[in-house]
Order: sequence, then structure tokens, then C-alpha cells
Amino acid sequence: MEEQSLSEPRLFPEKHFKYDNYRNWPNNERWEILKGVAVDITDPPGVAHQEILGNLCFSFKKLISPSDQSMMMGPFDLLLASEGTPEKEVDTIVQPDFMITRRTNKFTDLFYLGVPDFIAEVICPFRAFLDLGTKLDLYEEFGVNEYWILHPTECWLLRHILTKEGVYSRSQCFGRSDRIIPQTFPDLKIDLSNVFPEPKSRLRRLKTEIFED
Repeated sequence: MEEQSLSEPRLFPEKHFKYDNYRNWPNNERWEILKGVAVDITDPPGVAHQEILGNLCFSFKKLISPSDQSMMMGPFDLLLASEGTPEKEVDTIVQPDFMITRRTNKFTDLFYLGVPDFIAEVICPFRAFLDLGTKLDLYEEFGVNEYWILHPTECWLLRHILTKEGVYSRSQCFGRSDRIIPQTFPDLKIDLSNVFPEPKSRLRRLKTEIFED
């Protein structure tokens, strides 16, 4: 059997990558670049993750008019960069689960270049450190106005709001019985019982598990 060649980020894990590198990587792999560091996100997020994400998008879609803002559900490429940065020089490319922006002119047919108003990430258990740490710091640094982190099985939501000083305020925690008003969109009320369904008992499987006939 022919040996499969390694892609660039696997061959050179210590390299500082930019979008100019990223756009040539294999389509069957998913990566994010966080300040030049390539992070493999190829593994699928799981059923609960997708269920919560779909509910969140539907809840916003019912309430938001598309005339003055755009909503995007992942996966898609968000090139986080300050105004005027050439796309090929961007070294932070993320694939947020959900995003809303009023600056709709920043879209191309491949990506969004700039800083959106609102981002939500649904935690993947094996990548939780990204959503709770690395991405939290990045979204604060680039000035994302509001950042939500949702846990798909424990049914809680952490909200972070950018202050006038350019840092996130202390996180606020909400549960599935709460209603939340996004500060970025104060006319909206999101009923979290519609986002977090009643917990389901599912058969737990691991990708490395060996199944016997």
C-alpha cells in the first residue's frame, strides 16, 4: 500500500504559518491557525455539539433580521486581523461554531476577514482548552464584542462582554432554565431551554474502540 505523504503542518509543526500556507492544505483536513500555530481540528465534534449548535442558530435566526447583519454557522474560515492586514499575512484563522457581524462587506466567497460582533463556541471535550482559554484570549485581543461558550452536555453557557478598556468582563453563567439577552443585540431574548434540550442518554463510543461482531 502506498504510504500517505504528510501535509505541511504535520511535517513542520514548529513553523509559523499564515493564510498563504493554509489555503494550500488538503481539503480532507481541518486546521485552525492561532497566532501562527497550526491546530488540528479534523476530528468531528460529536452529536450533542451539533444538536446544540443547530438549536442556537435557529433561535437567533427566528429573531434577527438579515437586512443589517449576517449570521454564519461553522465550519467556515474567519481570518482575524486588524484593518488593512493583507489576507496572505493573516496568522490567526479560526472556524467558530457561530458568528454574527454587522460588517457584511468583510465577506468574500471563501472567508470573513476582520472582527465580527458576536461569536459562540460549543465546547468539544477534547478541545475544551481552546474555547475556554486560547480562543477566549484571542477574541478579547482582537475586540470581539461578545463571546459565548456553551457546554453541550452539562447545559451551561458562559458569556463574556468586552468592556471599554478592551478586556472581557468577568464571565456570567447561565443554565437551561434561563433567558439571556445578548448585549450586542439587546432587543433579543434567547430562551436557553430551546437551545439546551432535555438531556438524552446515548451510547458512548470512542473512535479508538474495537467492535466485535
